[in-house]
Amino acid sequence: MSEQASDIPAILVADDDRLVVELVKSICAVIGFKDIWTASNGAEAFEYVKDKKPDILVTGLRMDPINGIELTRLLRNPMESPNLLLPIIMMSGHVSVEDVLAARDAGINELLAKPLTAKALFQRIYQIIEHPRPFVMTDRYFGPDRRRVSKPFAGIDRRSANQAAPAVRVLDPTSNFAKDLRRKAEETFTR
Repeated sequence: MSEQASDIPAILVADDDRLVVELVKSICAVIGFKDIWTASNGAEAFEYVKDKKPDILVTGLRMDPINGIELTRLLRNPMESPNLLLPIIMMSGHVSVEDVLAARDAGINELLAKPLTAKALFQRIYQIIEHPRPFVMTDRYFGPDRRRVSKPFAGIDRRSANQAAPAVRVLDPTSNFAKDLRRKAEETFTR
């Protein structure tokens, strides 16, 4: 039985480097995505998120007029975002400590260093679907939990694994797409 196209997540790729966009688009097609949209900058990507409602965003860090960090901040802003929980993978050719911290603090889910490889992109997509991090809201931050490890602590736990918002589709780890992704991951990561 084949999976309906609506069960397959849609992905948006935003970068000002056309070759990077085409490479990511090709990798996503091989992974199994059917709806793959592209944008050349953060402003265009934000409009796509409002209009097309992708399930995953892969964006570059350095773009004009809106870069990847500014785009992430817009998407994590409850007053502006059409999808607060959109998984965001940020790509950067210049991964400095400052860039990593700024991207993390803006609310990305995963970071991907350029030059990117098909395996690295696939691993980030797999991580988002198979091991999504819970979202956290504080007075200064909304986004995926920045801690990769759960450690006991005293105080109020602001992590919520089951947070959802109206009209936001949460990626289903039991879908045929996710099962196929797992199978491909087992084949790819064990080589």
